[in-house]
Amino acid sequence: MTSSERWGRAQEYEQAFWRSIAEEVAHDSLERIDFYSWRAGELRKRFEALGLAELMDGSRRILELGSGPIGVIGYLPGKNRTAVDPLNRFYADNEHLSRLRNPDVRYLDALGEDVPLDDEAWDLVIMENCIDHTQDPGRVMQEIHRLLKPGGTLYLTVNGRSRPGFWVHRLLARLELDPGHPHTFTKTRFQRFVQEHGFEISWFHAGSWWSAWKHDLLAKSMRARAKGLLCVSEHLLSCVATKPSDRSLTSGNGEQGQVRGSS
Repeated sequence: MTSSERWGRAQEYEQAFWRSIAEEVAHDSLERIDFYSWRAGELRKRFEALGLAELMDGSRRILELGSGPIGVIGYLPGKNRTAVDPLNRFYADNEHLSRLRNPDVRYLDALGEDVPLDDEAWDLVIMENCIDHTQDPGRVMQEIHRLLKPGGTLYLTVNGRSRPGFWVHRLLARLELDPGHPHTFTKTRFQRFVQEHGFEISWFHAGSWWSAWKHDLLAKSMRARAKGLLCVSEHLLSCVATKPSDRSLTSGNGEQGQVRGSS
């Protein structure tokens, strides 16, 4: 858990980032916004490959935490779709970002650590690469566990780092040289984090840190090259996990399950 002051500065950084995106949108550049539709398409393919296509049949209740201004959820079918983000009022007040929202999605301004929604009401919870932005990642996972129905599905991703990169980033985060990301994970720490909060991982994938590192070292951007030199290059960690139906395993301290990897 990070301090309220540190998290507040991270949110200021996040607002500045989205103001820059809004300026791009104002000039008809949707390149970085198009990520949402692309990611939704990839997620649908993943669920189909895992035998979870029913999650995308339009009859399920879907919740996205840390949705950003639009959310992956805006491009997925669902009976009830709700997007939660602590900056949702900020996004709603920006005409360039708010006009891109799906009108059938409910956008709720709330913290991931304290979501004002009913227990065990959701079939699918999505958290796309933002658990490292939160003030208290463990508390967010407890909320996800509370919100999901028994047998419900969690799709969780985060940018991870190598073991040396984890410790370098810890220092950079403390010095606020990476103000938007108070937390970070390695592959092993991420898997353990999910399992320790009562979820059974059914699929896990780690992108290539080696490829990310080489890409940063060869980049024209000085910032990217500095990341490579400091070994804090990021590779995406993704998992699909289940809240067990057996309530004896849903105390938030579940046993580690079998993990199926994917290329």
